[in-house]
This record gives sequence, C-alpha cells and structure tokens, in this order.
Amino acid sequence: MQDMKDRTTIGAYGLAIWEDTDANGYDAKAFFQEAGIVEVAGNDPLVRLTTS
Repeated sequence: MQDMKDRTTIGAYGLAIWEDTDANGYDAKAFFQEAGIVEVAGNDPLVRLTTS
C-alpha cells in the first residue's frame, strides 16, 4: 500500500486550479504556497504534484 506522503496528482490539475484562481482575482501564488506547493510547472502530464 502506498504511503500517504508519497501520493501525487497530475500537475495539469494544479495548473488549471492556478489559472482559475488567478482569473477570479485571487493570489494563486500565495494560495499554492500556503498549501506547500512552490511551483506549478505546466501542462506536462509527467509533472506530478504531491497531495499530502
């Protein structure tokens, strides 16, 4: 069974949330930094974001 700290999701999901957050007038960078994500690298399906 996979440990919770090792779980990831497709980076494109993060990019979509980033763009939507930004488009609605919120500070996407601050939002992601608060979640512990310093960078959303783009739409490459091989890029992963940690989910823990």
